[in-house]
Amino acid sequence: MKFLKQNEKVTLVILITSALIMIIISIYLGVNSYSGAKKNLNNNIHVIDLGGYIEDNFDENYKKYQNKIGHFDINFYDNNFMSSDIIINDWNILVNDINYKYNSYDAFIIKGEPDTLTYTASALSFMIENLRKPIIITNEDLISSLIIASNTDIPEVMIFSKGKLLRGCRAVSNSSNCQTSPNYPFLNTKNSLIPPRGSTNFKLLSENIKVIIVKIFPGIDSKYLLNSIKKNRVDGVIFELYGEGSMPINQKMIKTINFLSDKGIIMVAVSQCKRISNIKLDIRLTEAGILSGYDMTSEAAYAKLCFLMSNISDNKLIGQLMEQSFRGEMTI
Repeated sequence: MKFLKQNEKVTLVILITSALIMIIISIYLGVNSYSGAKKNLNNNIHVIDLGGYIEDNFDENYKKYQNKIGHFDINFYDNNFMSSDIIINDWNILVNDINYKYNSYDAFIIKGEPDTLTYTASALSFMIENLRKPIIITNEDLISSLIIASNTDIPEVMIFSKGKLLRGCRAVSNSSNCQTSPNYPFLNTKNSLIPPRGSTNFKLLSENIKVIIVKIFPGIDSKYLLNSIKKNRVDGVIFELYGEGSMPINQKMIKTINFLSDKGIIMVAVSQCKRISNIKLDIRLTEAGILSGYDMTSEAAYAKLCFLMSNISDNKLIGQLMEQSFRGEMTI
């Protein structure tokens, strides 16, 4: 029987020790991989609460799902931001706040009441150019919103509703507590906007701009239209037309639209129907001065026109830009 020499014994001990270390490391990695531990896409989230309700069982649910949630903090706004009372300047405050904190966080959540979420989402979509981070607007429970914000890298202003992400400037209210996107599918990494190349810019809306929405209804006439616009000192009008683009067309109505266009009032037509492939305007309306809103929602058309009129003084250029897609708000 051959016995090992001293140097051979040392070598054998080293080999055995190395093998044991490798086994221990493999077991450790295997156990941690099996536990489902993973790094969140976004580990620093800022929550802006506009007065929305935070669930009573938040602490209990947080303990249950904290491995899926990044670090976060909450800034509570006062009651002036109740959704039914929101005004243009409130959106400016929101955008300034996000601008100030933009480089310190990976994602943002804006939590509020459902009444005007779609208007806020549309406004912020246009006011923030070359967005590179997720901004989620919601009236859902905060835990679900934090989980989705921690685990998405879609660089858009979005609405989180019923477990789905919607493009903010495509969303409409489906009920008093739910939003949907009838003309664009739920968002995922394959149909979202591509990450922009330019630097992120934050634009504000002018409080001096007055845009109104006029719903076309049976019996509307040129006198009603003219009085509504004169009474409100209007700079822009969003017309909600019947179906694919119908409205009363007679000599007086065309004359009134021509008159308003000559006065520098920008007019855009969208449909009252939530699901529509494209609005088809009568040639007489386009020649009189009404622009096509394609398949934009009323909220998106309103926010886009406010945005353009606040930042561009040339009405002709505004008219051209209204018919171009900025944030995927319409299908050309």
